[in-house]
Amino acid sequence: MQQNQKSPQTHLQQTLKNPKSQTMDFNAAPRNLDEVFELISRSPSGYRVLERFRPLHQQGKVAIQPYPLEVVARLREAIGPDQPIGASFVNDGTTGTIYLDPASPLGILAPFLLHEMVHALDQDVWRAGVGPQSPEERDETMLLAETGAFELQHTVIQELCAQVPGYREFMSAQSQRARILHEKLTSEDVVALYGFKIA
Repeated sequence: MQQNQKSPQTHLQQTLKNPKSQTMDFNAAPRNLDEVFELISRSPSGYRVLERFRPLHQQGKVAIQPYPLEVVARLREAIGPDQPIGASFVNDGTTGTIYLDPASPLGILAPFLLHEMVHALDQDVWRAGVGPQSPEERDETMLLAETGAFELQHTVIQELCAQVPGYREFMSAQSQRARILHEKLTSEDVVALYGFKIA
């Protein structure tokens, strides 16, 4: 997945001025990272996250990389061939990486990437990765982080469904896949999903 060298501000401004500049195939893997960014930016909430995230990415503080092939194979075996592979953010307190499956359909990859960008902007997530916390404290921190990221992900999906031609139909066709893309998860749902131990 290649990234266009166009400045983020110029690219985003052009996208917002001409949102139908490019027909997107939500079922196909994205041609490059900018195509994923463009879809995210068509949501007002996604645009705001992207404006804050792009400098971290361009300065090398947060990389975006494909999962190693062996990880994709293990995930496919664990979740089944019909379920989409999500993304994940890891950090060492100084730099971070968002891992994703670039073969995922554009319409699914965009909200997954948005979710991880929210984590990359959350200082509590950075501290939880390396800070001296008990497992219970870490779970509490991550519960708040995941609940917030899922809430924003849901908002962005709703905005894309309302504003991007064909996206609502795409998401309706995906209704049997990935509950986390279709439902607004509560904190109780998030606890169950991740197995957090909350006092």
